[in-house]
Amino acid sequence: MDGERRPRARLDRWTWPGLFVVAISIVLLRVQPSRMHELPRGMLTPVVALELARTPEEVERIFGRDPEERARFDVRMTRATFIDFALLATYGIFLAGVAYELSRDGSYAARAGVVLALGAAGFDAAENAQLLRIFANLGGDYREAVATLSYVTWGKWWCLGAYFVAVARAAWTFGGFARAACVCGVIGAAASVVAQPLRGVAAEIMLNGTSVGIAGLVVASYRQRIEVQRRVKKP
Repeated sequence: MDGERRPRARLDRWTWPGLFVVAISIVLLRVQPSRMHELPRGMLTPVVALELARTPEEVERIFGRDPEERARFDVRMTRATFIDFALLATYGIFLAGVAYELSRDGSYAARAGVVLALGAAGFDAAENAQLLRIFANLGGDYREAVATLSYVTWGKWWCLGAYFVAVARAAWTFGGFARAACVCGVIGAAASVVAQPLRGVAAEIMLNGTSVGIAGLVVASYRQRIEVQRRVKKP
């Protein structure tokens, strides 16, 4: 009976990749500038404002006009973008692993989450490549990079949003922090639909809903790991 009540998914197998996601995210928060110059209306997070920039002129306004400050922003954003390659690799592995575990009850939607997680990481890598092109050509001509950036950035965010929609039912059944994670992730997914044309507050909700959703899955995997260890230690 006890075996029937426990979820079949073993999220605890993916705890370490999840913890690496958290650790690298903390490093990024320290490296990225928390404030820059003129962000699009309603936006507070510089890195998301740059990801969603629509023209070179908008990018230039975000970096400001002061040469020394622009240089500092350039160095910090370039470093953060290289670090982000490590983050996208770890979150891609973690989210794909979680989706695989959640699909063990036969959920084809959760199984699609494996592909969506890896797709998000792939788009993120392409996004970083375009951001590096932009940072290397500030003050020059990088209109093509900005145009490409829009496609790959929304590819990333929509894959992440679709991921949480795909795993939502299985995560809800799993319960606990996985249930809370899917709620936050689906809120982020809904916000991404509004953020594409409007950006602003909707983009911030998209960012935070997705981030909290991923963090919730990390906590769910860690808590299950602790529970499994306790059961193993019991005589």
